[in-house]
Formats: sequence, structure tokens, C-alpha cells
Amino acid sequence: MRFLLPLPLPRRQTPARQGMRGLTLCCPLSHLLVVVANTLQLSMMVAFLCLLLVCLEGIAPISWFVVFAPLWVSDSVTLVTGVHEVYRVCRARPEAFTSRRNALIAQINRLKGSAGVAVFKFLLAMRQSGVWPGLTIVATCSPYFVAAALRLIMHLLKKPVPPPDGSSARPMRPGTPFNPVHPVILMLACRADGLNSVSWTATFWPLWTVFGLLAIASVAASVLAVGILVARDPPDHGQRALFFFATPSCSPSPPLASSSSLPSPSASTAIRTSRTRSSSRPLSPATRSSSPSTSSSPSSSRRCCCAT
Repeated sequence: MRFLLPLPLPRRQTPARQGMRGLTLCCPLSHLLVVVANTLQLSMMVAFLCLLLVCLEGIAPISWFVVFAPLWVSDSVTLVTGVHEVYRVCRARPEAFTSRRNALIAQINRLKGSAGVAVFKFLLAMRQSGVWPGLTIVATCSPYFVAAALRLIMHLLKKPVPPPDGSSARPMRPGTPFNPVHPVILMLACRADGLNSVSWTATFWPLWTVFGLLAIASVAASVLAVGILVARDPPDHGQRALFFFATPSCSPSPPLASSSSLPSPSASTAIRTSRTRSSSRPLSPATRSSSPSTSSSPSSSRRCCCAT
């Protein structure tokens, strides 16, 4: 006879299924793809450098299209991952992002940059290989100029987002409207074509400006961090700690009180006058009787004996 149980019995998993389940939990497929893509792009960069050295040194006659082939493979990986991210953003729920439009514009910017770089390499390969020898450097770098204009337009299309800390600051668009590399490329192209006579040192002024601002920000952050450590103040009071550290008489003592808690000169003068009057006022008989006699105290007796 067969007895049917109302509850289904648990099935035992085979070792193969358990292994696949453990692999899925410990190493998600998305993370594995990101690691593989980064490794592939790094290897393509190394291959490009090796082929470029072989071509420049004249070790072997290699076409410039072959030299740039590894970089085009890297750009294709970026395009595939960018398309996947756009598809993921479009299918995600609206509450998954602060602004779906901003996330979509960010991924389109990524695709635009990768496509522009690939077109620039193709034009440069045509110019260097003699397929289009009359192509100027400015025309070769034109994809970067188009990318800069599209970046500015897409930044203006972004939705202003309030600050994440919940402060009452004005909502701002995330990201920057321009890339400091684009002015450098424009000045380099004009200098290479002989359109201006600016020195090569002055040609890189956008990068010098960016590096100077980064250096100033690094020094300010270092001084702020040291000021917080010296003043032993929490990070939200970093400005007060910075001013405390900047004073010449700084020491590892508790931070100075704020100006609102310090008494004014007139108030300190009034306090000093009241203390003087209270010390010079004679005591009443009741106060004398209630206060202990100075001659009966041990300290006063010691003083009298020492005086005698």
C-alpha cells in the first residue's frame, strides 16, 4: 500500500547544484563581468603601447590601423557595457534612482565619449597611414569638439537635484558642464597646425590651472584635517578647528569658546567692580556669628604661632 503525505518532503540537492549555488552567491555574474572587462581593457592598453613602440622604432612595418586595433577593442567593450547600463536604467523602477533622467544622461555621456575617442583614433590612423594625408590636426580632433558641445547640452538637460545631506542649499545639476581636456586638445591642435604661435608651456594652461586648484584643495584639506586632530573637535566643527589651528598660539588644549559666550569688556569691568565692593563691605553681626572665627581655625592658629 502507498500512503500519500499531505506535506511535500524536501529534496536533497546534488553536489553539482550545491556548487553552482555557492558560486552564484559568492561571485555574482555582474561583478565577474566587470572584472573581466577591466582586465581586458588593461591588457589592450598594454598591447597598444607595445605595438606603438614597434611602429615608432621601425622594428617591423605595422599599419597604424593595427596599432590602434587594441584600443578599438577596448572602446567596443566600453560601448557594450554602456548599452547594458542604459538598458538597465530604462528597465529599473523610478524609485531606484534619484532622477532617472540624470542617470540616463550620464550613461549617454559615457557612450558619447567612447564613440568620439574611437572616431578620433580612426581619423588619426587614416592621416598617419597616408590614406588621407591632407587631413589637418584640427579636423582630426573634431570628434572631441563635438563631444564637448554635446556634454554642455546634456548638462543643461539634467534635472537639478537637492543636496544629499538635506540642507537648504540650492538644488544643482550633478556633474560638470565641461572637461578640462577639451581646451587642451583644441590648443594642441591649433599649435600643431601653426594657427597660433603660443609656446608649448602656455598651451597646457588648462591643465596647469586644474593642477593648481587640486594642489590648493589638497593643502586646505590637509590643514583642516590636522586642525581637527589638534583641536580634538568633531568633523562638523572643522571650520572652527581650522581657525584654531591657524592661530600662532595654538596648543593641544580644548577649543576656545565662541565669541558669543565670552563676556564683553564692559561686562567684565562691572563684574570686577562688584567683587571689589563686596570684599570691602563690612560684615553684619549675624554674618559674623554664623561664620567660623578665624582664630579658632587650625590654619589661623598655625599662622599666629609662626608669627610669634
